[in-house]
Amino acid sequence: MTINFDKMFTFSQPGRRVFGFGTISRVGKEARSLAGGPRAQVITDSKLMELGLVEPVIEALKAAGLETEVWAGVAGEPTQGLIEECRKDIENFAPDVFVGFGGGSSIDVAKIVAGLMTNPKDLHDYFMKDLGVGRFENPSKPLLAVPTTAGTGAENTWLAITSLDDVEGKVGFADPKIIPPRALVDPGLTMALPPGITASTGIDALTHILEPYLNANTNPFTEALALQAVRIVPVFLPRAFKDGKEKEARFQMMMQATLGGLTLNYGGVSEGHLIGQMVGGRYHIPHGVSQGIALPYCLRYSLDIFPEGLANLANWWGIDISGLDIKEAGLELIKASVDLLKELGMPWNLRQIEGVNRDDLPEMASAIATQPYFITTAASCCRKINTEKDYLWILERMYEGNFLD
Repeated sequence: MTINFDKMFTFSQPGRRVFGFGTISRVGKEARSLAGGPRAQVITDSKLMELGLVEPVIEALKAAGLETEVWAGVAGEPTQGLIEECRKDIENFAPDVFVGFGGGSSIDVAKIVAGLMTNPKDLHDYFMKDLGVGRFENPSKPLLAVPTTAGTGAENTWLAITSLDDVEGKVGFADPKIIPPRALVDPGLTMALPPGITASTGIDALTHILEPYLNANTNPFTEALALQAVRIVPVFLPRAFKDGKEKEARFQMMMQATLGGLTLNYGGVSEGHLIGQMVGGRYHIPHGVSQGIALPYCLRYSLDIFPEGLANLANWWGIDISGLDIKEAGLELIKASVDLLKELGMPWNLRQIEGVNRDDLPEMASAIATQPYFITTAASCCRKINTEKDYLWILERMYEGNFLD
């Protein structure tokens, strides 16, 4: 591994996390201990309500002596309108503690709205629009995060992605004050996930661990976590995909999602998330799916910049790289990533996505190269100064399915 010993890196640990099957049984106790008063606000999505998964949480909170209300309006990725609607609907209730129950979107909405409860200005006022990044002035209301997917690791990150009506593209809160002080991470909550969501969220978790290792901020923490993930995910994600009731597979993937959130805090993302967020937002593709499509082609881009990193990952993936030079080993890793996507029934090029037009690619490349959020992220994480031409190079290969050239 190549480490810049003259460059400092920052790492921070979130608050207490309780991990394991059955930890959801502690939701009442944990929320009660966080609350500075008697009112608990659950933020979730309507699908989980329909499945009956939220009702036991409500009952546990009430049994712990907390007056409880539920806001189940999360749908898709967070937007300004959705966040403002949530804030307006719950502000009269004046929650003392929040419970974010669901996937990454539900937890991100809970993180932002919990912050707005103690930061009463308009949402826009907390964004530095020239950077595309938002930060609060005051600490957030207490938040207990309970993830129900093994993907984003949002319970551990100081990031929350959203959009603003008058700002093109995505913006993001990047603020340690929004890290949930406590989380219950129960692999059992993922047992009922359908195969497609299992696959896409699992790939998302993998990218959250690989990108901080391959980017400019790589350090001993990101290396250790990445080299574990490439041993675990290729084995256990297909098993969870094929048999959602397999406890070991669900345990291992929930752990990788959790570690992925920590790894993002240690190193940030890279080209894969810049490309994936642009493509996903434009064509309304689930985040994990767009990240999966971007993965092989961003690995190919990294091969010319950090070949020893890809060779290390190939070795830990379990690929036989004996007799291969560094770049040849990296190419084997890229092939393995495509094989994994195919095994999971996921798209691996943009032509497989309905509505994607090759003529759109230059516009997307230009947007990534010029929008403040993407510029800020790239400047803080990527190994080189990427140009519009670089992003177009990746997008064209994503469209054609050309991951080897």
